[in-house]
Amino acid sequence: MATNQPKHQELPAKGLCRFNDFERFIGMSRSSFLALVKDGKAPQPQRLSERMSVYKNEDIHRFIDNPVGFKQ
Repeated sequence: MATNQPKHQELPAKGLCRFNDFERFIGMSRSSFLALVKDGKAPQPQRLSERMSVYKNEDIHRFIDNPVGFKQ
């Protein structure tokens, strides 16, 4: 039986999250992830303030499901 719930139950399907919220799901360090972001191979953050960036949960789920083929 198929469900519409995300595979990663602890990370809501919609909304915004910080790196610490999804770090355990991606299996890489912050610096490695940010290198992928810089190269356009990972979701781009949204700046909420000078020191705070967030990511769309939908984008993070797509990245977790297919990190090699992720397209923004």
